[in-house]
Amino acid sequence: LVHQMVARHLVRVAQYAREFDINDRQPPLVLERGNRREPDDELSALVAGINQMQEGLARGYDSLQRVNDKLEQRVWDRTKDIEILKDRAENYLNIAGTFITALDRTGKVTLINRKGTELLGRKADEVVGKDWFEIAIPQDARFSERGLFEHLLVGNTVNSSSHMGEILALDGRVRSIAWSNTLIRDDDNQAVGVLC
Repeated sequence: LVHQMVARHLVRVAQYAREFDINDRQPPLVLERGNRREPDDELSALVAGINQMQEGLARGYDSLQRVNDKLEQRVWDRTKDIEILKDRAENYLNIAGTFITALDRTGKVTLINRKGTELLGRKADEVVGKDWFEIAIPQDARFSERGLFEHLLVGNTVNSSSHMGEILALDGRVRSIAWSNTLIRDDDNQAVGVLC
């Protein structure tokens, strides 16, 4: 009698709970109780609570999904905007008739424009990520040029913001360059590199 009235229904409730999947929604839980009218008892209250919980979770999940979709769209839109701005900035750099390069704190190239690659006789991917002083400065000037770079990084701009220097092209030719260096700072005003 207990099995007929309670235990089999509890097993059904447990099975229903185990099968719950927010992405594969089930119809509301109904217990087969044999009467036409659901009795007003603890099992009915349990079933009603489970169905309300499922509906609430589904509404919450749907709401989160809508917010997530909106956020994904905003991220996609912003990423697209950033790509457009980046492409525009690269075009401006490439239009410039002067050699432009950016170095990080260690002296590695983070950016070089078309004029820079032409003067070096190298492709951008042969320069970006490489130590500027090893690939583009003649051996006899590396020590002094790196010293000027390090002085600029610590804020000492005397004799380092503008100066004459030399670059070494891939074919071995040395060219004189008039440098104008600008310190690149992050949001905390810390030096993160140099634009040359």
